[in-house]
Amino acid sequence: MKKLIHFIIVVSHVLFSISLIACSGEEKYLTSSEHTEGYTSLHVRSLSDDITPEVPVHIYAFNEAGECIDLQIAQSLDENFSFILPLGKNKLYVIAGASPDKYTLPDKSEATTNSVLTLKEPAQSHTELLAGGKEVIIEGKENEEIIVMIDRIVSQITARIEDVPSDITAVDIHMIPLEEEVLLDGTYGGEGNGEMTIKLIKKEEGLWETPAPEFVLPGTDDVIVKIIFTNAEGSENFTYDKGIPIEANHKTEITATYKAGVQDISGSIRSSDWAGIHEVKFEFGEGAEDKENENDEKLAIYDIYKNCLVIDIIEESKTQSTVLLMAKVDVSNLSLSNLSDIKKYSHEGIDNWRLPNEAEAQLLYTMYNSKTIILNDILQEAGIAVITSGNKYLCTDESDNVHYFVPGNSNFKLVQTQSSIKYNARIVNEVTVEYN
Repeated sequence: MKKLIHFIIVVSHVLFSISLIACSGEEKYLTSSEHTEGYTSLHVRSLSDDITPEVPVHIYAFNEAGECIDLQIAQSLDENFSFILPLGKNKLYVIAGASPDKYTLPDKSEATTNSVLTLKEPAQSHTELLAGGKEVIIEGKENEEIIVMIDRIVSQITARIEDVPSDITAVDIHMIPLEEEVLLDGTYGGEGNGEMTIKLIKKEEGLWETPAPEFVLPGTDDVIVKIIFTNAEGSENFTYDKGIPIEANHKTEITATYKAGVQDISGSIRSSDWAGIHEVKFEFGEGAEDKENENDEKLAIYDIYKNCLVIDIIEESKTQSTVLLMAKVDVSNLSLSNLSDIKKYSHEGIDNWRLPNEAEAQLLYTMYNSKTIILNDILQEAGIAVITSGNKYLCTDESDNVHYFVPGNSNFKLVQTQSSIKYNARIVNEVTVEYN
């Protein structure tokens, strides 16, 4: 299981904890240095020791009317920041990694949720952008803690071209179609016809590589890849038009070997703390066979396997993956006296289901509360029982004591169970899947 630090750190998320103190009073806006009745003070800190978003971190606050009422920029994750929010529905949007050297971001006076993060040089690749948002409802006097999750919204690309002829003076890789724009709320804008050209450098005779990982917006469809060789006589293009996946929060590594008359390219989307693995192999060029993409796609988080949801990748190799599955059923009417009934559940030959532990429960909580990927939409489409916001779902702590958590709460915490109350459970199992 991937390590979780403090409250929540998962494979594709970095989190901020926001402590929230609300008071009743007339509605007006103050500067963040004032603390008067009628307003909400929010303090932001990073919860991650191992996974750190790039600075600066831009935090925009909008009121119920859609007006930007505050903007703060963190140049260090050790800084403390306070927001003053009015009663009602407010929204926080966080953008991490948007360096002022590369991007133009809206200031407070002009910001809307649909404002575009503009590259100062459109032909540039992006930085490792992370984004996310949270609706904050202020009703009265209360103390609580909320979590804003920020996900990577770019794909990382590296490329290596081998056996390049000695007369080649430039090698480029062109990709289309990609998302065109990033909006302030972390979604994408434009017509979805974006493109990007990545320039490789000559590392040694016959070998060209990307000098560093490049970050691009995800594809709007399977992406067409074109390799461009340039020499003194001009340019020659080699196109693979069957498409490869370029996805947010995935790494794509392209390795290509040039041959006289035949160019073989093998590509893979790999992951460490990023999400998912895909294997992509194909040939193109004069001598290439006209055959379908041989795509041996490994399981990734949010995939469906045997009508169950993959919620974590525990271990993987070229030939197999060990994954954590969440069963398709929402087990109800559980009490502390009948927990052994869980072990009787069997699904498509998979037995020995169990309650999630604390780390796995945190993972489910995070996935449910993500604003980037709507978990219940995926479950509903797959015919899997959805997660209900107010249900009390059972899990175990480090000592195997049974507690519960509530997905719809503003923060994750374990609550002591009572013998007189009925509970629900999203049971889990670890399975190993072998690939051909």
